[in-house]
Amino acid sequence: MSEYQPISVELAKQIADDYSKDVVVICAGDEKHDRLHFTSFGRDPIDKLAGARMAEMFAEQLGSYADSQQTTHEDFRDVPAANSRRHVELLVDAARRALPLLQAIQKRPGNRNYDPERATNIQTAIDQLQQAIAWQPKEAASE
Repeated sequence: MSEYQPISVELAKQIADDYSKDVVVICAGDEKHDRLHFTSFGRDPIDKLAGARMAEMFAEQLGSYADSQQTTHEDFRDVPAANSRRHVELLVDAARRALPLLQAIQKRPGNRNYDPERATNIQTAIDQLQQAIAWQPKEAASE
């Protein structure tokens, strides 16, 4: 039997982006593995919570809660988890905006206020921002 393949949150996000939606819930049946699969996406903490609750409601109505193979990768039925995720997304967005500004300050030709210590601190900040931007949550990295 082939390995079970869940539907990624990235796909649900792509659907939300392509169709200008705030919440997307995907329901898929997998007869080979005898499973129903739900993936949800929400743009902000409240939308994430709504998507998780919608998926839970659909699953309950379709009877998949009896499925012992059910796996929850990231549970946004818990508002603090949704708020934490949104916080990470805001920080990554801020890092993307700040990175080119720091690089421009660092490379400004003829900067009268050049300070080697400041340049080192800016480089450290640039390196840390690049790491933050490259980071992927487990859901995206594993699927």
